[in-house]
Amino acid sequence: MTLTNSQYKLRDVIVFSLDEPITINKILDLDNAEIPKLFCKYIINNRIFKMDFGSWCYARRKFDRTDQNQLDGFLIDSTSFKPDRILGVKFILENMFNRNNSITAIKSTFKKFNTIINYINKNFTDYNCSNTKEAEIIYIKYTKYQMKIIESKKNNSGLITTESYKSNQDILAKFLSACTQTNINNFHSLIRRIESIRIVRPIHKIEIADSINNKAKILLETFNTISDHIINDKPLPCIIDLTPYNLNIIYIDVGLINKSNELFLSFLYNNKELISLENFNKKINEYYKDYPSPQGSIEKGRIRALYYKKISNLNNLNLLDFKECETKILMANFCMVAFAKLLISTSGANESVIYDLKINSFQTISNEKGKRAIGIKNRAGGKEVTIEFGIRFKQVFEKFIKFREKINFLYGNKMPHEYKSLLFIKLPVKSAQSYNAFMKLDSISFDKFNNTYRTLFKDSAPTNKEFRKNVANSFFNFTNSSVITSIKLSNTPEMASKKYTNLSFSELANQLTDYFTKLDDIIIQKGRVHTNLIPIKTESNITISTIMGNCSTEQPKLIDGFNNEAPLPLCNNPKSCLYCSSFVLHLNKIDIRKILSLKYILEFNSKIKEEQQRIIFRINEIIQFILEKDPKIKELINEINEEVNEGYLDDYWNNHLTMLVDMQG
Repeated sequence: MTLTNSQYKLRDVIVFSLDEPITINKILDLDNAEIPKLFCKYIINNRIFKMDFGSWCYARRKFDRTDQNQLDGFLIDSTSFKPDRILGVKFILENMFNRNNSITAIKSTFKKFNTIINYINKNFTDYNCSNTKEAEIIYIKYTKYQMKIIESKKNNSGLITTESYKSNQDILAKFLSACTQTNINNFHSLIRRIESIRIVRPIHKIEIADSINNKAKILLETFNTISDHIINDKPLPCIIDLTPYNLNIIYIDVGLINKSNELFLSFLYNNKELISLENFNKKINEYYKDYPSPQGSIEKGRIRALYYKKISNLNNLNLLDFKECETKILMANFCMVAFAKLLISTSGANESVIYDLKINSFQTISNEKGKRAIGIKNRAGGKEVTIEFGIRFKQVFEKFIKFREKINFLYGNKMPHEYKSLLFIKLPVKSAQSYNAFMKLDSISFDKFNNTYRTLFKDSAPTNKEFRKNVANSFFNFTNSSVITSIKLSNTPEMASKKYTNLSFSELANQLTDYFTKLDDIIIQKGRVHTNLIPIKTESNITISTIMGNCSTEQPKLIDGFNNEAPLPLCNNPKSCLYCSSFVLHLNKIDIRKILSLKYILEFNSKIKEEQQRIIFRINEIIQFILEKDPKIKELINEINEEVNEGYLDDYWNNHLTMLVDMQG
């Protein structure tokens, strides 16, 4: 059935703002007749987000593309009202709002169910969702549709998780069980449930790294070209030559995305410059010389008219103040996110950490080695994390600072003060209702950038996770340390290995185990009189706390069993405490964490020297001794060891790790 635009109308809606705390209770109190009218909105970072829940009760709906505000939801065909969906929609709403979900979680479920409704509307317009047989058909067909997508991606992608498809299947089952007032297990039993699995097709790791590095170079070329254009007040067009990276030359003239076809662009530009009308005419005369009359003349006239229009539009745009020129504003926004991605690509920073960075956040690392800033990782409870880059990126960073200062200058007092100090911002675009105000960078900024990148460059955009993974692999290959790599990424070592490096945690452990088992006994036994277990004190009447544990404050001397080739006990050398007769290790969390933290650092250091090997052996020996002394402590040791493996080290040794990272920078 084909409908004319006039058959789609706005409906009466009940508008709720999710920014108000009492809204959720009001939504849950709606009666069935009010559900089809439900429309919600909320504001984050000056963006207005809208969720038209009520339109789910209509089989035919569409956006009014001419209405930039779109404040009243979908246009609907009133004859397509589906009262059989109301109970299902109400159940989905109760699930979304009754669990104290965050706005992000609500938005995620909304987007998922929106795609499900679109599928039902397209394929089962006339089906009655309250009819059990018809609902079962919808569920089976949708599941097969999801499985087909999984199979297709399995064949074409290197990595795919089925979690989102499983979630969609479960949401549909809940919806249909509510519509039919039947048990959800009835739907689950109809067809195999989608399992939550990860399907991997081997990909050559070197190819991945080369591809990501190439995309970083594309971003760098793009950033350099656009920032240079804006810093130096150059007129449009802005031309980005990406041919060295197997992409086309990008011509930004009357819009960020050039809608002219390749033939016209070949007439318009020569050697990356606009050509004169005289040369333009020569080109089109040559191209159309063999065309029969009057077709050739008509085509030349049409192309010439496009030339006049393009040049006129360019001249008009170049006369505008920067703040009024949408093309230049879009260029600046694109440039801003391009640099943000470059920062992630070199520092491994988490995307959310860079949102609130200030222009003056970065301070010079000692000896001019690079720059470092402190960011906040909100998902880690506001944890402070370090972002840093080396000297080679410093020049790019300094150019970005010039670019940001130029943007501040161009906007003057039109830019609110709080945005002038931010490193990354989104400039307002008047024609875009969803972001016509100044904003901080956010995840949507990156999503929009990725979409524009694909359209502009005809290539997939590099994701922030890919960049972080590339940093992780490079850093791990350099340091051979998951601990240091995890600090670089502001993750735990296990997370760094699992999500970002190509080497698994178990592979790493096995490599180290193999390495240590092959150590020459001469190295380990150096400094020892015999191969027997050499004990320590676990109790003493008088002790003072030390970096390694405790000290009984007696005169430092070697424990019996060590000879003069062992590290001589010196109070200014904490590691020598392990060989000192005054060393006391209380059998508690604090002391055990100290020696396990040291062991952890030593095991994951990139260059394990003989002395370090002997200290690791000594710590293992001490652990073995206290286990023999008190077998019940095994559970405590395992618990602390697990925490240390997750990165929760003793404070002193945690700071020591941070210094190691600084040295790598």
